[in-house]
Amino acid sequence: MNSRFALAIFLCCSMGFLGCSDEEEADDIVVDVDGNSYTTVTIGSQTWFAQNLRTSSYANGDPIPHVPDSADWNDLTTEGFCWYDNDAQNDVPCGKLYNWYVIADSRNACPTGWHVPTNDEWEELIDFLGGEDVAGDKLKTTGSLQAGTGQWLGANSGATNEVGFFAAPAGLRYYHAELNYPDFDAMGHGTAWWTSTVNVSNEASGISVGINSLCSLHNSPNVVNNSLGRDLDFSGW
Repeated sequence: MNSRFALAIFLCCSMGFLGCSDEEEADDIVVDVDGNSYTTVTIGSQTWFAQNLRTSSYANGDPIPHVPDSADWNDLTTEGFCWYDNDAQNDVPCGKLYNWYVIADSRNACPTGWHVPTNDEWEELIDFLGGEDVAGDKLKTTGSLQAGTGQWLGANSGATNEVGFFAAPAGLRYYHAELNYPDFDAMGHGTAWWTSTVNVSNEASGISVGINSLCSLHNSPNVVNNSLGRDLDFSGW
């Protein structure tokens, strides 16, 4: 079975997934309800978006609320999106940042026929690429800001993007005033995507690239699977 994913940057990106038969071919171009187009890439038996999701609407056309204010974002218990630094120019190539409630909404932010992948589906991708110690570099875009050849801060010398996934360091939003967290952070250092999995502790899950842990953002080759409290309103983990 060939599995199809829509990369939606629910942070910088998020994804969608659909099972289809072996006889079906993945579309080269997918268009969301807002008219944004995405190329796709097949990796093993899965097909993913090669860009982060940029929609401001669910698949049925209902709008996803735009929430630029930090305090409002912090207090959200409903869905919301924003751009990194509240700058719409970051829509390309970073996509939009979405909170967990967008991922959990049954109206589906991914284009029709696609959905946010589970932890297991991410793990299949990571295992296919050789495990979390090496998968990150195979997913990341190449080049560095310092050399004027890419978007990553630091040498980024291990990145190959050999499977055409184009993981860019789009950053995240995790404003939490009482914990003294910043608002927007980590652009150039790393990126992360929501998964649709909620664990037994009622925590949301996400996948990160170019970051070893929540507090150590840097140019590592690792891909790390994290569990996150949904009340923190991370945008893209």
